[in-house]
Amino acid sequence: MNHWRAKYPDRIRIGQTSAEDAAHPGKKRALAQAITMAKYDQLLLTDADCVPATHHWLKEMSRPFSEDKKIVLGLAPYNVSSSFLNKVVAYETAHTAMQYTSFAKLGLPYMGVGRNLAYHRSLFYKVNGFNSHEHIASGDDDLFIKEVADEKNTAIVESQNTYCWSDPPANWRLWYKQKQRHLSTSTVYSTKHKVALGLYSITQLLTYGLILYIFVVGEYFQFVLPLFTLRMLLQWIILGTWFCRFKQYALVFCTPIFDFLHVFYYIVFSFSVIRGGHEFTEWAKREK
Repeated sequence: MNHWRAKYPDRIRIGQTSAEDAAHPGKKRALAQAITMAKYDQLLLTDADCVPATHHWLKEMSRPFSEDKKIVLGLAPYNVSSSFLNKVVAYETAHTAMQYTSFAKLGLPYMGVGRNLAYHRSLFYKVNGFNSHEHIASGDDDLFIKEVADEKNTAIVESQNTYCWSDPPANWRLWYKQKQRHLSTSTVYSTKHKVALGLYSITQLLTYGLILYIFVVGEYFQFVLPLFTLRMLLQWIILGTWFCRFKQYALVFCTPIFDFLHVFYYIVFSFSVIRGGHEFTEWAKREK
């Protein structure tokens, strides 16, 4: 960092965090300090371990900014390897990208990813930064975007030139902790976003529950199986498009398997969501 600061003394600024800042979970205190130190109003964020796909990243991510568009959502896929964990993480990441970009296109933006996100600093000051959720380790992207985004001020950039690539967690324990941290924020989502996302999850759970039921009772195959086949075909096409976009071609053929495994993902991490809601309730009581 000192090398870059010496090379670009008028562009690189380094802030120092205090002991009080370090006592708060996550990176929000450090990020808030960086935002206040920034020279210009338009902010483009990524993580230290991310690498933009091309040198067009900054130009293309900032292009949608206008008088109306003050938030730009980008994509941040993970680098591909041959491990099973990598495939699980890649599937879940593509699935999440499909959800938040689709909801934004429908006029219901509810999150972005901090690895590739841009917005006007004025929005940060408008909601007093991360103050409303600074006790939660995550949320500098989704909870913040949830507060400031609407159908008019949000743009999406899906060009492959603007992807920010990084390596996924190296083992199952690290991935579990990462997802536990991320999902703890969902309890603070608005009601409309909870309902929309909840209905999607419930339909997936009900689909496989219904398949299990007809196998047990041995009836209604002629009604359920065609519907299940149609759903799987649509899922294959939609998610396959995302995998091809991220050049994760091996996952196209694994979609039915990972769609089934995603049910267990919902079950396992639902406890993290419940725990996150309990922590938020306790914090809200202390603040009153």
